[in-house]
Amino acid sequence: MKKILVLAFVFAVGCASVSLTEKSNIIDLPGQSKQQIYQKSIQWITYKFVSGKAVIDYKDASTGRIIAKGSVYLATDMGILESVYVVGTIDCVSGKSKITIEPKGCQAGSMRGNLDCPCDGMHLMPDALKLIPVKIDEFMADYKNYMSGGRAPAWDGKS
Repeated sequence: MKKILVLAFVFAVGCASVSLTEKSNIIDLPGQSKQQIYQKSIQWITYKFVSGKAVIDYKDASTGRIIAKGSVYLATDMGILESVYVVGTIDCVSGKSKITIEPKGCQAGSMRGNLDCPCDGMHLMPDALKLIPVKIDEFMADYKNYMSGGRAPAWDGKS
């Protein structure tokens, strides 16, 4: 009986997964033009997606659309660094911006480095699975904060 319970527990934990759902948020940016929002969004992507694997795949200033891909890192309690790949789409219009984040897959640490894997309990630590929606929400909140008041550091020419 104990063996059956242990196997049932292992099966349940191993089959745990997280729903990779698209999330979007509209941000009011009164007083900012479409071009200002577009340029600031590109700056944010540059600062936020610091991985060499991150890239802007598409940008069109006339439509105000930017599509980028990158990773959101999931630091686990055991110190293992796992991540979720995301595709971010930003649409800009005068006074507003819409950010959509779509998770596409995960990476788990191994002795050979990080490997692509499904976002499930067989491949990721349980605490990493729980972090995926939290980190995506934080990622979107960071965009809103940056667009609402943050700015990229720029040299003022004085020193």
